[in-house]
Amino acid sequence: MRDLTPSGIYWPLVSKIVFINFQLTSTLHGSYFRLFTTAKWITPMALNLLHQNNGKSRMVQLTFGFILLLLCAAPVFTSPTVNLSQKDNKAITSLMISATQFKQLAHNDYAVALLTLATHRGMAHLNEIDLALWSPEQSQAGWQLFFDGGMQIYSLGDITAPLIGYYNPYSDTVLITKWQAHDEIYKITDAELIQADWLHRQSNELSVIARWLRKAGSLPLALGLSVAETTAAFETIFSSQATKQWRQQLSVLNNDSLKILNYHAAALTLNDHLINQLNYQQPNTDTMATVQRITGEIVTAAISGTIKNLLPYADKTPQNTVQRLRQLPPQWFASLSVRYAIETNTGSLVFLSPNQGANSLAIYLEGTGNRLRVRRFDLVDYQHIYTQLYPDSRYSR
Repeated sequence: MRDLTPSGIYWPLVSKIVFINFQLTSTLHGSYFRLFTTAKWITPMALNLLHQNNGKSRMVQLTFGFILLLLCAAPVFTSPTVNLSQKDNKAITSLMISATQFKQLAHNDYAVALLTLATHRGMAHLNEIDLALWSPEQSQAGWQLFFDGGMQIYSLGDITAPLIGYYNPYSDTVLITKWQAHDEIYKITDAELIQADWLHRQSNELSVIARWLRKAGSLPLALGLSVAETTAAFETIFSSQATKQWRQQLSVLNNDSLKILNYHAAALTLNDHLINQLNYQQPNTDTMATVQRITGEIVTAAISGTIKNLLPYADKTPQNTVQRLRQLPPQWFASLSVRYAIETNTGSLVFLSPNQGANSLAIYLEGTGNRLRVRRFDLVDYQHIYTQLYPDSRYSR
């Protein structure tokens, strides 16, 4: 039986959003989570609007707040861009707004997202994916789960044909989307959903079990490693020269048999994730019912600002993680939802993350049935793991 107890992982403080300069330092692994170039263009414009209206216009306040939400909330990995013109800055801003809006719309209504932010050709590809993965009854629940806790990986080397990967680390699947500006609004023109294994060219593995669940050792660390490796692979494959002919970069997209195999495998992986969520939400064992209850109590305590009272009982938690948990604001805990839960005959492990998926919180509960106790917390900081794994990467600097 696999040992679920995490093995000594060190996590820096989960990101703080610095309002003045948009220094968003909690990335998903890989490219920068900093949007300085975008902020340079959009911040003066928004602040000027506020100044002109003395901050009194409700519409201006809401517009400003919406812009900040889109820019600050969505965790992204973006390939660094150099010497961008103001036109490029505006294009990147428009792209990021559209990309985040698509994720939010698809989470609530996949069909509306397609009608709003996809061209006819893009809709055809996205509909094909939907039909290949889900039954009509499962479709919306499946997409909601896919986008929950997921992240966006950007390849912006060619702003005229940028690629955005929507990556769910728990199911280890990536929705690759190609975008193009239409009347200054970016829309999806092409798309494909693949298992992340296809991005790892050095590996011959293809499994219906998510990559992080196949790794030996600590599962929180395995999750972080999977995120880092997949982001690095996406960035490497889809360089600025490769975005326009992106389908040629992946063998699975140039072979009908492999493409069918990919859809079958991805459907099984995504459905396993969906079943895992249902088993947590509607537990059929005493252990999972207790896990659900205790997890809810922990999150409630953290939201009320009293998580510090629970930390002494979780005596296997690394000291630096204890310090960071004490510093995290209640609002962060309020944004958490359970993404994956694992039960064994010795203990259980629960993963939670915000809807935007910038980091994960893992809770290890020892015991079975109704005799469980919290033994350890881990903060899975994707950016830290990426920089440790790829110290020489230009995205780590």
